[in-house]
Amino acid sequence: MLMAETARKILHKESQDERQCEKNGSKFKELKARVQMAKFEQSAEQKALAAIAIPLLRFFTCLQIFLLFFAIYQRVPAAFLAAYIFLATVSVYVALCHDDDPGFAANFIHLTVVCHGFLGVFLYGWGWGNENFFIWGIATSYLIFIGKNRTVLAIIIAEAVAYAVLYILRDKFGIVNLGASGGVMFVVTFAAIFVSFLRRTSTLNSVYAKSINEVASQNDKLESASKFDFLTGLDNRRYAQEQFDEIAEHFPYEKVLVALGDIDDFKVINDTFGHDVGDETLKEIAQILRENSRGEKDILCRWGGEEFLLVALVHDDVSAHEMVKRVLKSINALSAPDGKKIGITFGAAVFENAREMSLNEMAIVADKLLYEGKRSGKNCVKFKGCDDAA
Repeated sequence: MLMAETARKILHKESQDERQCEKNGSKFKELKARVQMAKFEQSAEQKALAAIAIPLLRFFTCLQIFLLFFAIYQRVPAAFLAAYIFLATVSVYVALCHDDDPGFAANFIHLTVVCHGFLGVFLYGWGWGNENFFIWGIATSYLIFIGKNRTVLAIIIAEAVAYAVLYILRDKFGIVNLGASGGVMFVVTFAAIFVSFLRRTSTLNSVYAKSINEVASQNDKLESASKFDFLTGLDNRRYAQEQFDEIAEHFPYEKVLVALGDIDDFKVINDTFGHDVGDETLKEIAQILRENSRGEKDILCRWGGEEFLLVALVHDDVSAHEMVKRVLKSINALSAPDGKKIGITFGAAVFENAREMSLNEMAIVADKLLYEGKRSGKNCVKFKGCDDAA
């Protein structure tokens, strides 16, 4: 008797260790899913930035070439002309050599737009559209990312202040008198701002519509990782507990069957035929549990390792006992690669209602019955009715 009791304690300890490993593994998978979700959100932001910044870089490069030729036509002072040549040359270089870096492109656009704002106002004066390059630069480069970076917010405020100062001093600027050409400058700058905002809006709508669908898909995966066992697709322990709490709330006075099954000699199956065969066995048993359950009315859970938990509302002890025996018979129809049938031992108990004990406490009762079944020969159902279970 002492040796039998010692063996039982050892087996029980091993089962607890396996359950803890399974629990830790579930938490790890959920954490991994959350990390993947964070990476996905970051990737979505990068896609949105690339979809906006790279086309605008090319568009603005073309605009700068136009502004350069316009400056040549207006015979601007050499210092200003040199500045336009420098900006146009650098823009062409960046558009050709750095079109794979959206972050750099956005920052470059911002810098050159602000430069053109200052150059245009100093050179042509206020009112010909160049002052609006400040607004364009702020909006196209940083507006969608405001709030994520205090430095960005500080830059935007500084540029808004610069805009206000230029407006106050507007009568002091204007080296070149545009005359009739002023209308051309105004139309071009207005068209550039309009096209850029139109492009940004349409692109964002497209990118974020796609991102919403991808986020929904990622959320579904995350929810699945937090509720279901990755191998068998059955509920994990945490989600089984949540469903059991719902049973206790909505069906407080109905009898509850709790059956805990442990595959016989599962370690031998793994060691002899490999873990792939062991995994297939787990999945086949999970499928049998589904086929013998009543859908959403029953709770099917991979309790840990090779253990499965079945929770069902029942009318009486007889129907509960028959349900578990039916599952046992179906599992016995499975066989290992060597032809030997797959065995499983169940400990099953019926309780007066779901509020009588917690799910863990009921599982402990079923667990004790399970080990009685293991000691008495395995591949059986050790059952206690409602009157004897507590």
